Amino acid sequence: MRMSVKAASVFPLRRHLLMLVVAAVVPVLVFATVMVIVFGRGERASTERGLRDTTRIAASSPEMWRDICLWNRQNLIAMIEVYERHLQDLKQLIASGDGPGIEKELERAKQARERLN
Repeated sequence: MRMSVKAASVFPLRRHLLMLVVAAVVPVLVFATVMVIVFGRGERASTERGLRDTTRIAASSPEMWRDICLWNRQNLIAMIEVYERHLQDLKQLIASGDGPGIEKELERAKQARERLN
């Protein structure tokens, strides 16, 4: 079966949009949530550099990210559901005390990150 040029060009674009959602939009929402959980009651934020560096994305423009979320809502919802499933899997590994399973998942993430280099 031959794929039309139009169809072939749509698939890479959709994959690109999904990768963008995973790599850019979901982390913004995650770190915004982390900041609200950790400092949402008005506590003084830590000046620890590691925390500042890790969560700096939460300081970006809420208006811009709101628009991005609304514009790309279907892909974003799908990727949040994937993210939730992965977090649930990690939660189960932690709850059951499955050290090798936790390490395996963290190693998968490490190897994926190293492939970016």
